[in-house]
Amino acid sequence: MWFQSLCGFGNKQPYPILDLALAPGGASMPCTHFNEDERMTPQITVRKFTWDEMPKEKVTDTIDRRLITGERMMLAHVYLEKDAVVPMHEHENEQLTYVLEGGLRFWIVSKDTEPIDVMAGQVLTIPSNVPHEAQALEDTLDVDVFSPPRQDWLNGTDTYFHED
Repeated sequence: MWFQSLCGFGNKQPYPILDLALAPGGASMPCTHFNEDERMTPQITVRKFTWDEMPKEKVTDTIDRRLITGERMMLAHVYLEKDAVVPMHEHENEQLTYVLEGGLRFWIVSKDTEPIDVMAGQVLTIPSNVPHEAQALEDTLDVDVFSPPRQDWLNGTDTYFHED
């Protein structure tokens, strides 16, 4: 199992929980807590994931990814083979790209701009609606964070990967 839902506060024992149906990003379990006055407090959903146990989504022949989505943000592991290209695109989502292994070369706004190399241990921030392209300088693993979540990634309409 590549996810685990947790429920409980501080030193208190976890309260009974209701298991919900599996969702593509993992499973969630609502936690209904009662305070000392027996008044119900809001439901809290907590999920735990294990990257290596999650299935990879094949995006192109040279790019795979794993996604975790919350209500207002998305976290992705993106696996790029050397020379893989993420074509020029833009989106409303703010983006943080943290390179764990390898390196990426970014072009911001157009291919005519000076490229920015982001290597292992470095982070690039990309504001909302800024065009950008990336190429893997070597086999690369990066963590992308988006706010809000990338709906085009979730519903399969990220067609810029397949345009000529």
